[in-house]
Amino acid sequence: MNKKHSKILIHWLKNKRINIKDNLDLFSNEKLDSFSFIELLVYIEKKNKIKLDHEKIFKKKKLTILQLSSIIQESENSQIKKKKT
Repeated sequence: MNKKHSKILIHWLKNKRINIKDNLDLFSNEKLDSFSFIELLVYIEKKNKIKLDHEKIFKKKKLTILQLSSIIQESENSQIKKKKT
């Protein structure tokens, strides 16, 4: 788990007036509609200069902030590996 990414996600959600704890499901949150979720993913990609594995995200039936933070970290790590080779 990456606290830095979790804090960034929570901050973005709060700016959109979406209060959610890091262990609650993002997909079932009524205030986070599909457009806002895509907006969040775009924000993450731009802020971290990464390409997220959308398939990994949308395959999940439940997605928490903690899980999304882990996916962000994995994407960052894979970007670093690609740059080294």
